[in-house]
Amino acid sequence: MTGKKKLSGYQNRKRALLKDKKELIAIKKCRKIQDMFLEKTSTVEEVPVEIEKDIQEVDQNTFPKVTEAVHNGEVPVEIEKDIQELDQNTFPKVTEAVHNGEVPVDIEKDIQELDQNTFPKVTEAVHNGKVPEEIAMDIQEIDQNTFPKVAEYNVIPGSDPALWSINNFTQDYFCIHGFSQNVSSMNFSKSKRPYIISQKGVKKTYYRYFNLRYLQVTLKNGEKLKRDFLMYSESKGVIFCGPCLLFGNKSVFATTGFSNWQKAEERILEHSNSSNHRSNIIKMKDRGNIHGRIDNNLVTQVETQRIYWVNVLKRVVAVVKRLSSRGLAFRGTTSKIGCNNNGNFLMALELLAEFDPFLSNHLETYGNPGKGNTSYISYNIYEQFINIMSKQVLNTIIQEVKASRYFSISVDSTPDISHIDQLSFCVRYVNNKGEPVERFLCFLDQIGHKADDMANAVFSVLKKYDLNY
Repeated sequence: MTGKKKLSGYQNRKRALLKDKKELIAIKKCRKIQDMFLEKTSTVEEVPVEIEKDIQEVDQNTFPKVTEAVHNGEVPVEIEKDIQELDQNTFPKVTEAVHNGEVPVDIEKDIQELDQNTFPKVTEAVHNGKVPEEIAMDIQEIDQNTFPKVAEYNVIPGSDPALWSINNFTQDYFCIHGFSQNVSSMNFSKSKRPYIISQKGVKKTYYRYFNLRYLQVTLKNGEKLKRDFLMYSESKGVIFCGPCLLFGNKSVFATTGFSNWQKAEERILEHSNSSNHRSNIIKMKDRGNIHGRIDNNLVTQVETQRIYWVNVLKRVVAVVKRLSSRGLAFRGTTSKIGCNNNGNFLMALELLAEFDPFLSNHLETYGNPGKGNTSYISYNIYEQFINIMSKQVLNTIIQEVKASRYFSISVDSTPDISHIDQLSFCVRYVNNKGEPVERFLCFLDQIGHKADDMANAVFSVLKKYDLNY
């Protein structure tokens, strides 16, 4: 029976090896793309001597033996040894070099270091549900530095201009709503400025404060007008010009704040008549007129959506206040609207919806949207409101305790539902109406039953809330 015999697996590997080595030589002789853009002395790389020797040795010694073995149907022992050695050492490296190209030494070290150190930690974190400390630190660094702080960006600015974060949201807010000069409840103690006067060779120091008359101007005809653009900073004890602070000005009214009360009337009048101040006033009025803006439709749509969700949150907050004040549970076994086991919170919303067309339409549209959709009626929302309300109640109690002349404490150990002792901390005092009241402050977990441990726990709570004992 004549004809070609089928090559063995070793022979096919040997031929593939030879082909791969020749391809590697061809790749080495080809000009790299980075050489076309960088100046180098030589554009064609030389082939390593070791590879040339291997190729010549394979061509001269091994390949004739392989051809002879193919015709005779036998594979010499030397070839088997060479193939085994090539399979174990050379072939994987050559194949990797052909398919992946030449890998720089520094990248190889980085890959090895990542494979040995980082990847096992990530794999372990995936299986255990934990995040490695290195990755957590990277995420925190990204959150703090890289990404914009959206929460701070959209916070409604307060009445202190020194604490404003000047951005588009702040500019739009004041352009539409205007400034609020609520100075009736402010403290002007930080506006105290010393002045030295020399009379008959004797130097005397006297002090000036911010005066409410600076917020008004009297015209020549006797008419009094309010200076709406001036804003007092309670934290620094200075005054700012609102429009110039929002849209920029080199004046002290828009940078560090004005506090030279000795020449206040003169400097305020000079600033109000300046061209930059008038230009900023015009910018503020034009920007506040949404009907003349290019993005009028977009602004109207955003404002409509804002009012809609504010009305939703008003109803949610009212339900949270009523349920929490009576100590009732919020959640049920399900969170679906219309289910009998959806808990007291959703039940109260359903009850209000029977008499409130707005809430009824909201529950019908956003009632069961599923996870990832905005509805503001999920348990995450009312839990946030509960936390906010609890902090506000706690601050109110602390302020009442500090305002009262005397107070007492009551500490008692109470087991929770898991039979673990908790130390309840309560205070008794007389409020401003003359009524004795008792308020709960906090729980202290696993303090111990020794007098020393309980005393240290009590002192730590008093120090935490800055209660004078």
